[in-house]
Amino acid sequence: MPRRTDGAVSDRLSALQGRGEPGRHLAKLFPDCAQAELFVSAQPWPELEGCLGILFTSRSGSTYLSREIESRYRIGQIGETLNPPQLRSRALKAGLVSPALALRHSVRTLGEGGWFGFKAGPAALAGAEHCGFVDNYLPRMKFILLFRRDIVAQAVSSAKAQLTGRFHSTQEADRQASADDYAYDTIFRKTKTILKGMRVLQKYARLSGRPVRSIFYEDFREGDFTTVAAACDAFEIPLRPQPKTDDRRAVARIGDEVNKAWCCRFRAECAGEAAEVLEQYRALLQG
Repeated sequence: MPRRTDGAVSDRLSALQGRGEPGRHLAKLFPDCAQAELFVSAQPWPELEGCLGILFTSRSGSTYLSREIESRYRIGQIGETLNPPQLRSRALKAGLVSPALALRHSVRTLGEGGWFGFKAGPAALAGAEHCGFVDNYLPRMKFILLFRRDIVAQAVSSAKAQLTGRFHSTQEADRQASADDYAYDTIFRKTKTILKGMRVLQKYARLSGRPVRSIFYEDFREGDFTTVAAACDAFEIPLRPQPKTDDRRAVARIGDEVNKAWCCRFRAECAGEAAEVLEQYRALLQG
């Protein structure tokens, strides 16, 4: 697999260290694609006026945020289009043989008004770096760093989603969760994962040298999108004359009394290394 090692790219990839080799996953998903063609294509990248990247960790409200930005701004559909499984799905639908072609197709068909939006975590960004997506669009790229101030609530939401198999309101649960399913160690591990992920994404965004705005889930979860609009307006994303609605892409919050019970119990029991993680996360939010 070709590895990009020029200065700025190398620094950004270093920030994403430990994210694995994207080529291994893609090679399994695209068995008929030659290794040398996984990240390379003679087809030019579609022209863009701007590109918005939402950098996030699981259960931070990224889908809700994306849908609301889509509704208000001419940016097309924002999704995890850099993720290998989505590249595979896009390739199958369009009859394409490589992830490099699938990503170009996604930019061309999912963008709108000269803008393209995506949301990604560290692993997806590593693949985007290797394939040249970031290099090509970086001069036009703007980033939103999406945080939840309440890392315990986020960790609980992630642990519950893992248990039930329901990550979005549009999905059916494989099983129901109860207060008795509470697992301190699982929630603790989730807090560590969130802290590590957001540290990586914050460092990556700073190394990009591009405009970055931090947005907090708690500021928009009740429908007040003042901070989101301020960021999008500052990025000069074109505003729609009227909000666009699409019931097929609507999402809703799925937290319930089980979430509250798990949060209360974890906070009551939190000590030692777990308490240190929470303190480190509070420091990260202030950085």
